Amino acid sequence: MFILHTMLCALRQADYERLTFTDRATKELASLAKELEKLGTCDNRHAADVAELWKYLETKDKEHQTHVEKVVKEIRSEIVVCESRTAEMVQGCTVNMQRQDSGLADLLRRLDAEVKRLEDGLQAQATSVMTSIRSDEGARLRALEAEVTQLARQRQDLVDRLDQEGKDRKADVEGCAGGAEKRVAAVELVANARFESVRRALDELVSEFQGYVRTEHARSMDVARLEALVRALEVRVWPWRNGAKERSSSPPPGGPPLISPKDPPWSEDPADWRDWIRTKRPVTARPARRGDSKDPMTGLAGSPVGPAMTAVRSARPGSERAEPTV
Repeated sequence: MFILHTMLCALRQADYERLTFTDRATKELASLAKELEKLGTCDNRHAADVAELWKYLETKDKEHQTHVEKVVKEIRSEIVVCESRTAEMVQGCTVNMQRQDSGLADLLRRLDAEVKRLEDGLQAQATSVMTSIRSDEGARLRALEAEVTQLARQRQDLVDRLDQEGKDRKADVEGCAGGAEKRVAAVELVANARFESVRRALDELVSEFQGYVRTEHARSMDVARLEALVRALEVRVWPWRNGAKERSSSPPPGGPPLISPKDPPWSEDPADWRDWIRTKRPVTARPARRGDSKDPMTGLAGSPVGPAMTAVRSARPGSERAEPTV
């Protein structure tokens, strides 16, 4: 009788622990279902946010394209204006050079005529001097020598002045050409700076969009992990639902189907469930309720329920959970 009483007490204790575990698992499954509903609403909101972000990016892209086209048109118009100004300056310089060449040729002709006239005059004067010498006129001879010296000096001064005028006009033409080249270089620097600012703005937009895509990918991975944990916990609590069409909360009349330990229902999932959980630091279990001698989950550390319950407790409000950083 004592043995039967002990066995009966053990069976009652086992039934009590099973009912306690079933009640707790049911409550946690309900909380997980609520969390899944919240995640579904978050998915809808994120889809709307993604659509709005795409619209915003499209509008920004169009604005940047129009701005770039406007800047390119302005730069092209400025380049055309600079080219026209450069062509005008080159044409003006060419006209000035032609004018200077024609003036220089005229001056050379005048110089030759003046030299010829002076030579003729000198020849005439020399002839007269010779006649005067012959007539023994020393005073006239000295006056003529002074006049010849003065004419040679005037001729040299005229040649020097013509050379200086040619050099001055050549320096003016070179200065105009250098100023035109500086203006063209300044316009090219402004155009390059504007293109660089537009390119940096486009690179910043692309980097922000890539960060947003990585955040969405991490969130979808978290949802997939939660769904896998819920399926594993359901198979652990209600094994008769594995592969069955009816999803009742009580086992079938014939009893739950026997599951071979070689092929458990969670064998299709990865062997190590701890790889599915990413937390900042180890998550501790909640303290035992008042009146319970020990935690009913004791002894399940090697089963999939242990990591699953750890993940569920870590996902509750108030507990620490690793969130993807944006």
